[in-house]
Amino acid sequence: MNYFPLCMDIDGAKVFLVGQGKEAQVKLEKLLPYGCEIWHFSRNGFETMQEQPQICRLPRELKEEDLLSGPAFVVVAEEEQEEKQRISRLCREKQIPVNVVDEPPLCSFYFPALITRGAFTLAISTSGKSPAAASLLRQRFEKQIPDRMEELLDWSQALRQQLREEFPDGNFRRTVLRRLVALAMEKERPLTQEETKKMVDELAKEMEMQP
Repeated sequence: MNYFPLCMDIDGAKVFLVGQGKEAQVKLEKLLPYGCEIWHFSRNGFETMQEQPQICRLPRELKEEDLLSGPAFVVVAEEEQEEKQRISRLCREKQIPVNVVDEPPLCSFYFPALITRGAFTLAISTSGKSPAAASLLRQRFEKQIPDRMEELLDWSQALRQQLREEFPDGNFRRTVLRRLVALAMEKERPLTQEETKKMVDELAKEMEMQP
């Protein structure tokens, strides 16, 4: 079964993380940049975990009533099998998305392998079949992402607004924007004003010549 990819705004949202150890730390590192409030439950303490202002440490098991507070989703890492099954069942009963590390049958969603450059995010998923393959593909694709990707996105956003104000023709505007962004991606940097004006002028002449 294929899983539908979804980009979710979790800034300020509540997320539950259950367990400790390496896998829990990996999930924390993935979640922290997105501004969510993390409730971290662990019956075995937090010896290896660094303190973070957006993390609420709870040295106990996750209880059913905790789920009534409406977490965006729940992640379970390095817990006993019975506990994993219990939490997965509770989340499914309450229709709360749940991810249980290395237990695909207990998951309703998976963590993709991520490539991030500021606002740019590329997610790679194998629907839980091979996390190793997803990780290797991430390493391969990461080499193809421009180092200045965040700068390119900011430039593209400003350019889009500029073109919207200058050209009322939506078809022409979209064609120009696509060409300009394609050239910028090829050069791996934002275009200069001179380069932008030159291409816009060339495209305007080209479109005028079309029947």
